[in-house]
Amino acid sequence: MRSFSFLPFLAVLALLCFVNPARAQIITIADNLTSPNDVSGYSLTSSARAQQFTVTSGEWNLTAITAELKREPLASGVVARLYTDAANLVGAPLTTLALSGGFNAIPTQSFGNVTFTPNTPVVLTAGSSYWFALGPGQGASIIWAGSILNHNNNTGTAGTVNNLSGISNNSGVSYNNNYTDDYSFNISVRGAAITAVPEPSPLALLSTSLLPLGSLLLRKRRNRKA
Repeated sequence: MRSFSFLPFLAVLALLCFVNPARAQIITIADNLTSPNDVSGYSLTSSARAQQFTVTSGEWNLTAITAELKREPLASGVVARLYTDAANLVGAPLTTLALSGGFNAIPTQSFGNVTFTPNTPVVLTAGSSYWFALGPGQGASIIWAGSILNHNNNTGTAGTVNNLSGISNNSGVSYNNNYTDDYSFNISVRGAAITAVPEPSPLALLSTSLLPLGSLLLRKRRNRKA
């Protein structure tokens, strides 16, 4: 009767188990959401506005950007985009972002934190600045909270929200007024570390622990044949 060796099977199982995705660390890169909304917010009814942030360390896959917003009841939509920086001006578009939870996630009575996720992958690199832009509001006004210079509390661990904002008067086609002002819009930028370390799964550890047993059985079978 022909015997069956489990050794090749265990070797393939171990290889497959070790090919696991790396577990990425997600952090808050730049954040000033703890800043008070002390400028009553800025309306996005007929214009689009942008906020600059800078990555100071690491390399990150952008996972989400949160903004502090509210809307008028008749508002029906808003466009979110991410741009490169061109010498402290809004540069080339990188991606659009989708509103998590749908448009009704933006509150109507008071400001709330609303999250946007990128529609295409974007890598944020150390030493680079970017612009997060919103607007114009569709149907009625979207209002973006902002804070004055002295209250701009950055709490991110790998970047800063800068006191540099921009405005577009042609629905975000171009930004012709990019300026340093005494306020910044309230946002939080999150990303997943690219240099994540793969970790073996429990199944991989089990399979590799069985390899010596399979090798022992194979030697015994060869000895019987001899």
